[in-house]
Amino acid sequence: MHLTMPAKKRLDEKLREWLNLTPELFPFVKAALGKHDSSFFRDLRRELDTWELFVKSTDERRRQWEAARRLLWCAEHVSTISTLDLNELEHALSAMKDETPDFIKEFEEWVGWVWDCSRILRGTHTQEFSANIPIALSGDNNQSLNATGTLARLVLEVLKPGTGQIFHHPEDSIKALSSVDFEESMQDAWLAAKGLLEREGLKVSCNGHWRLLLQDKKPVLVSGRSAGGAAALGWYHMLKGTVYDEGLIVLAQVNRKAVFEGVGGVPAKVRAIVENTDVGRHIDKIVVASKVNEDDAKAALAGC
Repeated sequence: MHLTMPAKKRLDEKLREWLNLTPELFPFVKAALGKHDSSFFRDLRRELDTWELFVKSTDERRRQWEAARRLLWCAEHVSTISTLDLNELEHALSAMKDETPDFIKEFEEWVGWVWDCSRILRGTHTQEFSANIPIALSGDNNQSLNATGTLARLVLEVLKPGTGQIFHHPEDSIKALSSVDFEESMQDAWLAAKGLLEREGLKVSCNGHWRLLLQDKKPVLVSGRSAGGAAALGWYHMLKGTVYDEGLIVLAQVNRKAVFEGVGGVPAKVRAIVENTDVGRHIDKIVVASKVNEDDAKAALAGC
């Protein structure tokens, strides 16, 4: 796999190359571990650096590129570690801390991310739980979605052991497009669920990953915070070991203090739920967090 940006191609051709590269990189790197030494992944990262001018700082694809750089750096170093128990990895990270580049250290909670990414790449993690939570999206915050809204699946994964952190799955952080506010809403949902459990006397000693899967599997820029309420409820049940109601969908946002609030685009989201519930379950309950959203939902249901 060659990652060097083609120099003598039109902008649309380069974009097509990028769209072909991003979904293939993580599986390629995972398969290459154990077959190549660290210099192989270091050379790949240098090739990837040629795309820096293509992914402008204001472009959402910049964040894909940054995630890809982190992945290749992680592969470069994990290829030198014989096992991946926590003590050995922490020792290795501590030993190379002074050599860790700024683009890694600038990533919040980078040590935990490197550990998780390393375990996933090497296949040594234990995925204890996984759940598919239905969410509804609308064009209010997502201009590329149609006016009637659309349904998607929020896949939540719990890995043990862990330190109580959450990350966008390393593979999807490269191939998917999501805005800063959407990713922040996932972080707040995790903290809300974890806070509720801690107040109940339950300590969270695992890590979480999330993935957003659209029905047609096509890349789409997802923004806004309206999936946070569904994520918080899903995380709460998974971490507590209780059953999530498969017939329920939450149309609400949440902050890290577990306060649920209203969202936009409820009429379009309700129509999407009524017209297409093919997300792995039949939805018969819609939960909202404000009187305005309740009125909008009832009006939309009456018109369906």
